[in-house]
Amino acid sequence: MLSRSSSSYVQEIRNSVGEKYMVMQTQALAELRNLDVVVLEIAFDETEEPITIAGVRSQSTHVMACHLRLFHRTGGATAKIDIVIPTVLLESTTAENLAAAVNRGLPLSLANIQARARRFALLVNTDSGAACLRLARHLGTIVPAISAPCKMHLGCLAMTAIFALAGFMSAIFCAALLLRRRRVQSVLRSALKRYVGAHLKVTYEPPSKEDREHASAVWDIAYEMIVARTDTSQLIEGRLTPRLAALKRLRRNLRGPLRGTDIVHYCPFGCHASQEEALL
Repeated sequence: MLSRSSSSYVQEIRNSVGEKYMVMQTQALAELRNLDVVVLEIAFDETEEPITIAGVRSQSTHVMACHLRLFHRTGGATAKIDIVIPTVLLESTTAENLAAAVNRGLPLSLANIQARARRFALLVNTDSGAACLRLARHLGTIVPAISAPCKMHLGCLAMTAIFALAGFMSAIFCAALLLRRRRVQSVLRSALKRYVGAHLKVTYEPPSKEDREHASAVWDIAYEMIVARTDTSQLIEGRLTPRLAALKRLRRNLRGPLRGTDIVHYCPFGCHASQEEALL
């Protein structure tokens, strides 16, 4: 049974299924001939992610995800084929590397697909990065191509618009995205340090019951979110992960009300005599 198999054996089965699917979709494309119209939509984006390669975990690696959708029409019948391309590791995010990754991942070349139809158009769906725009222009020199706005960015704009209309703290959403890159972490950490220094208030009067209940609810939500992303074996063994340790420090030090723009530190035992001492 798969549930009793080793992880390496299960991964080999996944690899076999994935390879079989790639062969099937290549065969399906090769069988397309004498089509009236073909519209090929290609959507891709690159980002930095921690990737494990051959058991070695990398701090940050450029990866590109790509998906294709082919619409073809013959007579009065229209059909659609979704084309899956494996995630590609990139040495860098130059237009040349992006082009090489796209060409290597295509089951058939663009010229080959274009030759199977009387009319052909390529719809390039990507963001406005300089390398992505260069690649879109390059593809336009090979086949008729039209650039389209990135659907992922449109989706993010729709989500952030909902947050803004609902009065939700969209800064948390933005910070969560920014913190995925080390360089931005340093910049954001310096900005937060300056902000805390300008807005921190040390108080020796306990906050109201309403403020305490609100702060406790916020910390409880953050705890559940972190636990959901934590290995259950670490929780069973009672190990305190770095994220849980950081949350514990925040919960201990930010005991004041969380509403408003001020950062309030409540010292129940007079642990800090001044704001300068609290910032050390």
